[in-house]
Amino acid sequence: MIRIGICSPMDAFETVAQMGFDYMETGLVPLYRLSDEDFSRMCERVDRAPIRIEAFNGMLPGTLPVTGPNVDGGALDEYLEKSFARARRLGASAAAPTASIASITSIHAILQNRLTEHLLLLGETRLL
Repeated sequence: MIRIGICSPMDAFETVAQMGFDYMETGLVPLYRLSDEDFSRMCERVDRAPIRIEAFNGMLPGTLPVTGPNVDGGALDEYLEKSFARARRLGASAAAPTASIASITSIHAILQNRLTEHLLLLGETRLL
């Protein structure tokens, strides 16, 4: 069976659910930036709906460099841990890298290991 989803901002979740889509995709960075209270409210909205937010795009914010001398491994770990935990809670099964990370040809081995570890925490994850 083919499932049809749509990419939309989080605030349009109920509209997407009413339109009959099977799932929604939205940005991972905005999910990370939600306050704990707003995230709890988002969880309640998703729990009441017939669909889940199963995919996320825009995996890394532009403020977190992944190459060069300014890489902050601790900040990257904190971001990935929090954002992927939240994504799992909402039903995520995929995270797509941003164009900027997709275009990088050489990522530090430590970053690759961190991303792999965090992606595996999503469970059945696939990079789009």
